[in-house]
Amino acid sequence: MLGLSNLVTELVASGIFGSVESLDYNTINKDHLDDIEAIFNNQKIKVQVYSGDDFESVAKKIIENAKFN
Repeated sequence: MLGLSNLVTELVASGIFGSVESLDYNTINKDHLDDIEAIFNNQKIKVQVYSGDDFESVAKKIIENAKFN
């Protein structure tokens, strides 16, 4: 899970998100690492993180799940 910890740290350091947390859920399969919950655009957004994800792919998932008024 060191990779997930580094990913969360990188997402926080970007300054784009109000907060980022790794949520303690049982994994769905071997490729699903965990879920991340981030505050973006004053919304709490949860996305799934897989072994192939990096900062850009996770940030994109978070932004794509945001609702813009």
